Amino acid sequence: MKKILLFAFLACVFVSCSSDGSREIQIDEVAFVPNVEMDKSKIEKVSSIFEVLPGKYELSWKLINDYPGSQGYNISLKLKLRLKRTVKVKDEYLEKIKNTSFDTMEGISFRLLDADGKVNDAVTGFWPGYILKKGEEKPFDRDQLMEFVDFLQSNPGTEKEFVLNGPGNVIASNGWDCVKVCKTAKGIVCEVESDGLFEGAVGVIN
Repeated sequence: MKKILLFAFLACVFVSCSSDGSREIQIDEVAFVPNVEMDKSKIEKVSSIFEVLPGKYELSWKLINDYPGSQGYNISLKLKLRLKRTVKVKDEYLEKIKNTSFDTMEGISFRLLDADGKVNDAVTGFWPGYILKKGEEKPFDRDQLMEFVDFLQSNPGTEKEFVLNGPGNVIASNGWDCVKVCKTAKGIVCEVESDGLFEGAVGVIN
């Protein structure tokens, strides 16, 4: 009887651990695309702020919420960025970060490309300032967001490595499977707002 209980316990441990995972993903050239339908000429300045350095990066997923019919994950992606143009961040934006309880970087997010090279909504995206932890209602990392803003204000040529996070879902009813997307992802794109919206909210791109 004790052996049966031991095997049952080990099986539960294996199942729970198998919900989490990681892999290396090769990232080469990263395209900048508008986050809504618009002419690419409207994102020329935002697209020139930084570049993603090519290389192999760690992509990982961790089960946070397990509900009947759906599971919520925190997806993490390590990226190394090189600054190309400095952003003179507005004082109002800095104050907003200091005083808010839930926010992410305005106008910049990274999206995984699935096995077909398409953005898949099972993994919503990765933002500076986001992290989902069990038991926390507001997935906000103020320190990382400030670290990213400091990076934007540094000198061109500055390189900085970040571990960015975002939400992922497994929902059988609509076919979403963020774990499958992570395991088969082929790369990323960077989604950005228009130059006007970014500079109006965050700061002037020099």
